[in-house]
Amino acid sequence: MLMRYFIYFRNQEYAKIIADKNPNSFIKKTESEILGVDPVDHDVFIIDAHQGGDMSDLNGLNVAYKLCNSIRKVNAKIRILTWFTKEQIVRTNQFAKELVSNNKIEFFQLPKIF
Repeated sequence: MLMRYFIYFRNQEYAKIIADKNPNSFIKKTESEILGVDPVDHDVFIIDAHQGGDMSDLNGLNVAYKLCNSIRKVNAKIRILTWFTKEQIVRTNQFAKELVSNNKIEFFQLPKIF
């Protein structure tokens, strides 16, 4: 079983760090690139919730929501990375409210760096 990782992260340096930690990784720089992936079983999509320039811009959740439709019939996962807690995001974002109950979605809070 060969796992493929597709990384969609606003900060390309973070994307490279994540790619270096996961063999068989592919960095996607645009929404159309990540949504254009033909998913297969065991694929993992790693998406920055804050895709965009502003921390309050949660466009990555919109992308994850769209991606859910394309992975519906395959055994793939979407990992959403965020600086906020899952509870904070769910309180403030409609897409998060729908994504949180999907068993293909995992939320991970990034460590705060001071």
